[in-house]
Amino acid sequence: MSLVVLSSCSNDDDNAVEPPLSIFSVDKTIVKPGDELVITGQSLADPVVSFGIDIEDLAPGVDLDPRAEIISFTDHQLIVRVPENAVSGPIYIYSENQKAKSVIVRVQYPFLTGLLNIGEAEPTPGAVLNRDFGYEFRSAVNGKITEIGLFVQFPETYQVSLWDVDNRLELVSFSISSTVTGNEHLNYVAIEPYSIVANKSYRITLSRPVSTNFLFSYNEPAAYRDLNYLGAYVKDAFFPETKADRFTGIDFVFLPDL
Repeated sequence: MSLVVLSSCSNDDDNAVEPPLSIFSVDKTIVKPGDELVITGQSLADPVVSFGIDIEDLAPGVDLDPRAEIISFTDHQLIVRVPENAVSGPIYIYSENQKAKSVIVRVQYPFLTGLLNIGEAEPTPGAVLNRDFGYEFRSAVNGKITEIGLFVQFPETYQVSLWDVDNRLELVSFSISSTVTGNEHLNYVAIEPYSIVANKSYRITLSRPVSTNFLFSYNEPAAYRDLNYLGAYVKDAFFPETKADRFTGIDFVFLPDL
């Protein structure tokens, strides 16, 4: 008597179940528009990535696109570019009828660059005559200034001051060394974060030891994200109280509180 053992071969790959779309980690939790962000997870191939907004919740006709540029992707890693419209919140990833979200990623942004698009502007060199030019702003939310940006002609050290409008006093000053000049972009320098209180008016000014600088003309009140621009000012003896028709190229990066 003989025993015949019958067996069949199957391809395990044919029966493999694709793991669910998941996000394990992000390499940064504070970003700016234009930054690259690395996301690790599983089943990440061919995704759509949204910053801070679940695109399934966007109302029809809303002119807002929070989707990120996909720089590269594998099943386990995404590299994306933070979009201009990114807001603080979870990152949402969509792929093959699945959705996953990350921990909260906070988005900070430059104010003046966003408001005036200085990166493409043609500023005019002009005489400043050692006066401190700047502008007034107000935030709709609490937050922090994390970087100072300068748009200047000469690589040297500049004094930047932040002023309390209600109490007419200087709150803090920063010495910022700039090595970037010309009209291509601003040079941003990280500072110890300084708290900004919602609905309070501030003025920020730039002084310099030489007599010329890039000047910008912008006199109409305007808003960019959480911040409002309230006009240009020049410092007199003790306080920037005189309205001006221009200001020097000074910017800051704002990080809203959660």
